[in-house]
Amino acid sequence: MENFDKLTKKNAQAFFEVYMERKDAVLDGFRQSVEKNGGPSKDELNFSSESLIPLWMWLWPKLELCENHPDIADRPIWYDFQITNNPHCNTPLTKDTVRWIDGLAYYFGETVIRNIPNVYWTVCSDKNAFHYNKPVLSGNIFAYPLHNMIICALQAIDKSPINSDKRLLEVLEILINDARKYLEEPGESKCI
Repeated sequence: MENFDKLTKKNAQAFFEVYMERKDAVLDGFRQSVEKNGGPSKDELNFSSESLIPLWMWLWPKLELCENHPDIADRPIWYDFQITNNPHCNTPLTKDTVRWIDGLAYYFGETVIRNIPNVYWTVCSDKNAFHYNKPVLSGNIFAYPLHNMIICALQAIDKSPINSDKRLLEVLEILINDARKYLEEPGESKCI
């Protein structure tokens, strides 16, 4: 999917449906795996804003780069267009890192939905947006959780000063503030 922005509306919708069909299974597996590997319990991973802090504190030190991209069989459906074929981000990630990001993107998206009213998953239909034809959150905000979590992961791997134990909560707070502004003055919501 090198040219995601060239997909027909029908193909973008089909990709979205496959992306969403796997959401519950990926989320359940992610929450189980986090708990099994010493992270917060499934009960603690309750989609609250507070759950993002212990999750990120536990997860970000585990994220790593590697020499080669994972085998095709180990790549989620988004990997090639988001990583392999992206000239801005052709950074090979370990199989485990990819798995963590996959679950984290859904977890973060669902946390946003539970913390900001009138937010839902959809296909980005704005032809001028970087995320055109990709699964995004829309409504009172506009965000692309997969992209957000890849950026957070790469910042953590690079030991960027912007990374902290509260990084995911900070991204959520940006979206909450954006939603407040949007509700006060309806118009264009900025995309992050």
